[in-house]
Amino acid sequence: MSDYFNDYDFDEFQSKAERKIEILEANTVGGIGQLIYHLFRFEDYEYDYDKNGQLTVRPVCKNNYCPQMCTDDFPTGANLFVSVYNLAQRINTTADKKLCAELIVKWCKNNVHPYNIDYIYDGLRNDEYNFKGGNIFLENDAAFSIDSFMYDLEKFYNAATFNYAFEQMCLGNDDIALELSKPGEQFSGLPFFEKFRYDPKQFPKTDYSTAKGDLLKEMQLDSAMRNQINVSKDFVRVPYDYYEQLQEALMEMIPDFRIRLKVNPKTHRVVFAADINSIFDICMYTLARKISDDVSPEERTGQKNEYKGIVMSCPFCGEAFVRKSNRSVTCGKEECDKARKRTNKQNSRKKARINSAK
Repeated sequence: MSDYFNDYDFDEFQSKAERKIEILEANTVGGIGQLIYHLFRFEDYEYDYDKNGQLTVRPVCKNNYCPQMCTDDFPTGANLFVSVYNLAQRINTTADKKLCAELIVKWCKNNVHPYNIDYIYDGLRNDEYNFKGGNIFLENDAAFSIDSFMYDLEKFYNAATFNYAFEQMCLGNDDIALELSKPGEQFSGLPFFEKFRYDPKQFPKTDYSTAKGDLLKEMQLDSAMRNQINVSKDFVRVPYDYYEQLQEALMEMIPDFRIRLKVNPKTHRVVFAADINSIFDICMYTLARKISDDVSPEERTGQKNEYKGIVMSCPFCGEAFVRKSNRSVTCGKEECDKARKRTNKQNSRKKARINSAK
């Protein structure tokens, strides 16, 4: 991970980028790389501990078995983003590891296989598994460990949640940012906004030598240090004043993508496309596109057409959803719509009282 984890004092944060270098944007060279991927799902999975003690999931494949290949009912990048994010949210409220494994397997059966996407697709397309005993090779190529899935899921969930908190901060709502550091049942919280809860003059430098570069231990050392000073429940400094530094931290959470020339199977045209190994590559790429396409709050106008179809987070239940209309604010569940109406009424009454007082 990058050095910003070592010290949350963004006043001393130095970007890796040389600001004198001109950035050649994607639209300058004819558009950003596309996503070309081939999704498929297996009917059933089984899981057990392997010889290394890892809880491993593998599909159940009989001789000459072929998984269900991609059709029009498979999710887009945005829909996959929403589904994986909501799975992470559910898992983060589940303490039982076995139940987490069951949730992951159920998600795979109902959605898509998560790993080795391009590799397995090429093998299926070239009949590389179409021989006696080939089902064993297919099972082995498609196997994955629960720990690996949880690790990748946490990285994506943290990046997406940080992005939501960052967006809301830009709109003047600090509620998500204030809760960002709280750990869940499975995933650690993120410390990016904690420095704004206290006066930096009260916070001594932390000695990270005992952590030996371990990120989790460094965060634990910072947490122990914060317990020795007065930390406010609210922000005592304005996070938006550190917009560029927080934005840089968010971008550092997005992995690099390998983009190369590929043939689009639908159009048979040669395009720039990112290599895809897992559903998390798709989700991270979708998040990266969202970050790069979103305009800053001060640049937004009254025209809302461009915000239809984007991924949003429901302000009442926290679930992600794809915005179906320019008026959509909630995920659409009845209880969330009712909560929005109650909030609107409360705001209207508050506004009326303020106006009457004047």
